[in-house]
Amino acid sequence: MARFSPFETAVGGSMPLAAIASAAFRETEAWAGTQRELVCGIGMIWEDWLKRRREAIDTSIRSLQQMLECRSLGDLAQIHQQWLTDTARRGVSDAGALISETMALPWTVTIARTGDPSPLTHGLERTPPTANEPGQRAAAE
Repeated sequence: MARFSPFETAVGGSMPLAAIASAAFRETEAWAGTQRELVCGIGMIWEDWLKRRREAIDTSIRSLQQMLECRSLGDLAQIHQQWLTDTARRGVSDAGALISETMALPWTVTIARTGDPSPLTHGLERTPPTANEPGQRAAAE
């Protein structure tokens, strides 16, 4: 039974160890660079999120101070309603921003590393419907 070296090529020759080490080093370097970009991107996302949270806390503190200073129940209800509306709106906005930034990060890193966005959009192109499609025939009739 013949034994094969893991360094033998398909044509029967052998690859020099320096070429294998060089290829492994390039791949490791590319992987480490990608990981660094991902971690930096995540750091920026969380920094933005924390900034929005600080602003929300400051706004809530101002609203609570206004509630403490108001003299009538109607003013208290109005301030509370405005605070609750702003908090809900800010929460939805923050969640949307966090989700969109998190979803965009891998795309950004991939495009930055490869310079080619086509693998990311492959299969996402939508061609306009033709007149032969059922929806177009019904609209034409």
